[in-house]
Amino acid sequence: MKRCLTDHSVLARMSTSGTNLRLHNGVEMPLVGFGTFQGSYECDQNVVVKATKEAIDAGYRHIDTAQVYNTETGVGQAIREKIDEGKVTRAELFVTTKLWSHAHRRCDVIPALKKSLQTMGLDYVDLFLVHWPVALKGMEDALEAGLTRAIGISNFNERQIARVLKNCKVKPMNQQIESNPYFNNNQLIQFCQSHGITVTAFSPLGKPGRTWQNNPDDPYVATDKVLISIGEKYGKTPQQIALKFQVQRGVAIIPKSNTPSRIRGNRELFDFTLTEEEMKQIEGLDRNFRILWINFFRPSREYPFTS
Repeated sequence: MKRCLTDHSVLARMSTSGTNLRLHNGVEMPLVGFGTFQGSYECDQNVVVKATKEAIDAGYRHIDTAQVYNTETGVGQAIREKIDEGKVTRAELFVTTKLWSHAHRRCDVIPALKKSLQTMGLDYVDLFLVHWPVALKGMEDALEAGLTRAIGISNFNERQIARVLKNCKVKPMNQQIESNPYFNNNQLIQFCQSHGITVTAFSPLGKPGRTWQNNPDDPYVATDKVLISIGEKYGKTPQQIALKFQVQRGVAIIPKSNTPSRIRGNRELFDFTLTEEEMKQIEGLDRNFRILWINFFRPSREYPFTS
């Protein structure tokens, strides 16, 4: 794959406002979000509640969930409890959820979103994403109905995005895709940003706890000499450097953790700035190392990934 080097300062000026990312409809999304996927579709809701409450206490205002993650119940409970405590208001939070593949027909989209809202105990979400490449008509209906403040896509490739842009009434505001130092996805990120679509990176630390892909030569953020060296300069961990790389180039992040110290540490990104040379060093770590292939979708004609 052709490696694309980026003028990060230009992209950041184009898309960010302080610690927020401005969507093209004017809605502002916090750059640093809290991911809630537990690595399994069967999860302990008490763990989700505890971690999400810890994240809100730590200052996170962007919470990412999805129907298929089976975390909407815990996320909603945590949000309601923190609102009841007076820690936050609903308006201060940015909640993202996603439409799964069982509800791709236009007539099924709003009922699916309403079910997610009921599960979370919310009146609306701030961003509603198509979790897998399909048409967007039903998503536009949800936006018009006021059930979400913004709509977007996830895991779409350039061809699929181009098709959406050609046929949509409302352009997607955000695309959520895999991106980390070893799979920086620069070309797709630049394509999205050039069309006014902001980008959120999932697995920005490369899923260090992965069990399905664990070869001796696989790269890991925590032991990467380049990231460690840069981190020593700023008094930061290699994980924080990997996250800062995304934020500094105008890409939102949703790192997941259940550990309070890591939850807090993943937000401590705005008291230093990487040099252009350091950004290029991190870009140089790219090896097209995709982690999440979502193989059960390979038979689909809309499967977006190429090996």
